[in-house]
Amino acid sequence: MDFKTRQKNERKLGNGRFLDLSDEDYAKDRGLRRTELLDFDRSEAHFMQGPYRPKTPDLEFGQDFHLFSLQPDVFEDNYIFLPEDFRGKSLTTNEKIENGSNIGGVKKAYVEFKKEHQNKKILKAEVKDQLTSMRTNMLKHDGTNSLFKNAIAHEATCYHNIVDDLDGKSRIDVDTVAKSGWPILVDIKTTTDASKEAVSRSVFNYAYFRQAAYYIDSYEKVTGEKVGGFVFVFVEKSKPYNCQPYQMEREYIEYGKKLNDLSVDSIVKWLRHGTVKPYYDEKIPVVSMPHWVKNEEDR
Repeated sequence: MDFKTRQKNERKLGNGRFLDLSDEDYAKDRGLRRTELLDFDRSEAHFMQGPYRPKTPDLEFGQDFHLFSLQPDVFEDNYIFLPEDFRGKSLTTNEKIENGSNIGGVKKAYVEFKKEHQNKKILKAEVKDQLTSMRTNMLKHDGTNSLFKNAIAHEATCYHNIVDDLDGKSRIDVDTVAKSGWPILVDIKTTTDASKEAVSRSVFNYAYFRQAAYYIDSYEKVTGEKVGGFVFVFVEKSKPYNCQPYQMEREYIEYGKKLNDLSVDSIVKWLRHGTVKPYYDEKIPVVSMPHWVKNEEDR
């Protein structure tokens, strides 16, 4: 469903801060996600297709870890781990079992297990060790542990009016308070490398600095409170499962807000009288030699 249709058809919860809102209810509301700003910056066509894409394995794992770490009760209600008996017998993936492979009684046992827990997502036994180790190491860091101990809410959803009839929404992993009393917003990212160099690249390449700015803007508009800072907690998905929290520089956040505001202005203008063009440029641009290649040629 494209953006204009969603704006007309989807229900609107109203401005405010909501706790314990399900992913399904969050998805139903018409609020603009921060990723849609990036979609519009790419092209109107990408923006119109909406933010709901097929989930990648990395995205699914990240969501699994969020629930396992922040909402264990919700995780328990919606997930189940395969028994230890399946360890080493899972044929690499559960899908392979479902598609007809049969080694001993593994397929039959899996089918029966799935039938018994048909309303839950099934994870391999090995994943339990992985998720547990990641969560344990995440909380071993004094900074992260302190933020989580002082948490006011997990998975709080904020809906705010951006301009006119355009609303925004954000889903904040952890809403906590610093020693100074200022609110601190926290977002958890699973990654393959939590080192500062790698994280710096990710923050820029995936526009996480714009996410921080969008979430802060949403929180402040809804609560009327000034946010004291934004922290990303990066947790590695493979052994030794290192974890490292990073606080976003204020200047970087302000730069993100500037870009977000420019995107919103463009979206508002386009919604009034814009059309969808399935291309990037009306002309045929020239692809030039990269400057670094030219520098090599000049040597």
